[in-house]
Amino acid sequence: DCFWLKANEPSVSWNLCIGGQRPTGEDATNEVTYLCLSAAERLRLQKPNLSFRWHSGTPDSALKRALQVVRLGTGFPAIYNDESLVPALTAIGVTLEDARDYAMGGCSEVSVCAKSHYGNEDGDISITKPLEYALHNGFCVMHKCREGAETGDVATFKTFDDVLTAYKRQVEFCIALLARYCNLGQQARAEHAPRLVKTLLTDDCLERAQTIDEGGARYNGGQFFVIGLANAADSLAAIKKVVFEEKRLSLSDLVAILDRNFEGHEPLRQQLLNAVPKFGNDDPYVDSLMADIAAHCFTTIKQQRAWRGGVYGANVIVLERNIIFGKSLAATPDGRLAGSPVSDSIGPMQGADRQGPTATINSIGRIDQTLAPGGVILNLKFSPKALEGEDGLDKLAALLKRYFALKGQQVQITVVDKATLLAAQREPHNYRHLLVRVGGFSGRFVDFSDELQRQVIARTEHAL
Repeated sequence: DCFWLKANEPSVSWNLCIGGQRPTGEDATNEVTYLCLSAAERLRLQKPNLSFRWHSGTPDSALKRALQVVRLGTGFPAIYNDESLVPALTAIGVTLEDARDYAMGGCSEVSVCAKSHYGNEDGDISITKPLEYALHNGFCVMHKCREGAETGDVATFKTFDDVLTAYKRQVEFCIALLARYCNLGQQARAEHAPRLVKTLLTDDCLERAQTIDEGGARYNGGQFFVIGLANAADSLAAIKKVVFEEKRLSLSDLVAILDRNFEGHEPLRQQLLNAVPKFGNDDPYVDSLMADIAAHCFTTIKQQRAWRGGVYGANVIVLERNIIFGKSLAATPDGRLAGSPVSDSIGPMQGADRQGPTATINSIGRIDQTLAPGGVILNLKFSPKALEGEDGLDKLAALLKRYFALKGQQVQITVVDKATLLAAQREPHNYRHLLVRVGGFSGRFVDFSDELQRQVIARTEHAL
């Protein structure tokens, strides 16, 4: 408990990782695993950021103990899946032994302990923005200038494949541009602000006579945060269905309506919101599109070389970036209004998953998450009643094992009902203790911005 209190002091959150495997592949669960969970249960502090690694050899008793702590509603621990993350790391050149020794830095950025320099975010990309570019031949509606590639006028798009091809070209353009910018940042850091203490603590830097920022670590690269995947998939599904299959209107007409933010076309917007398949409901119509564009995005990112060496990797996490990036995004074909937030991490658009948690994880499970070595974050929200008793815990454990069998990388769970969140908005002085999970950390709900509070409230509240 004293250690836990000490870890709560720094202004920057520590990520404490328990469970998982030894480099040899043996289960690493031990007495300290349970001591950490007990400390988190007793003290219920905002820090340290606690992560629990699961693999097929993890004792059921350890997972159950972790879920007992999750049920308290602090958002701790987040549960990570070795069966997905270890292959994701070996695919970019990490040895199996070192990959089994991964941990999280800060929020949820995956790194290899004391051997790597790619556990920090280098840049962010809105994966919905390239669709706006594709529908406007590279122009940004908000900024009224060309920002993307020239991929043709929508009037020339005769098939849905034409739209999808233009979209993917815009994604490739944006990712390549981001890599160039980030490489300039990596070079500037190495030349003007190298981290010497971190260099001393990282394997191979002294042997190579290079700082960690020059590429001295055993494993190098970088990470891009990927934002708004579900909106891109839902929007492409809407275009495919409404324009090319049902032929309700032309693509040019739809783009014109989007440019006016649906003004005078609210019935169409409601149809796009409610009558077109949405990711997160176990519907192959849109899930297959999501799997396609996610794989394309993740693979394109891995094709970019980092200045310090190695490759970039995708990290699907948003923090508040889905709010920030949403502000500069025009209305989208999924029915979203201009300037409003986009989806949260790898999950469906807030409130779009209406068929229960099993349907949600089945949808997300169609994505090849082993292509994203930086980490893929899934936020789920349950009411406290849903997790009551042994039956509630058993059902939650079964749900997580189902998701992990589909190679899902991570789940972080907020346990709170909507009524409590609304009460906290009205009377924040009475709810200073209320912790909820966002991005890769738990924070005090009453300290969040109004926009972030609304986003947490809008998450689907699941039952089991």
